[in-house]
Amino acid sequence: MINCGHHPMLFVPGATKVPELRQDEDENAQTYAESQRQRGLEREFREARLDLDVAKAQGAGKEELDRLRGRLQRSDERLNRFEQETGRRRRREREYAPVNATWPEPTT
Repeated sequence: MINCGHHPMLFVPGATKVPELRQDEDENAQTYAESQRQRGLEREFREARLDLDVAKAQGAGKEELDRLRGRLQRSDERLNRFEQETGRRRRREREYAPVNATWPEPTT
């Protein structure tokens, strides 16, 4: 399974001893809060990218495009700063807008 986080291990009935799992509640809560903050920043980045793509496709003016590029740049800077502060890895596959309005039309 992709990104499930589980690690398969060999199990032999009667011979394998299952280790006790000890989780630090505070560390777990902090990790969860950081992951939620990261997902929020990624959503913000995707929305900014999608808005820019749509504006380009609609033929928006230079001022509007500059404003949207600035928004995208600020969102990118927030993600970079978050990555440096927390040491978490940036998940670029989550930053792509589901629809790219600037794709060229298919030729037939």
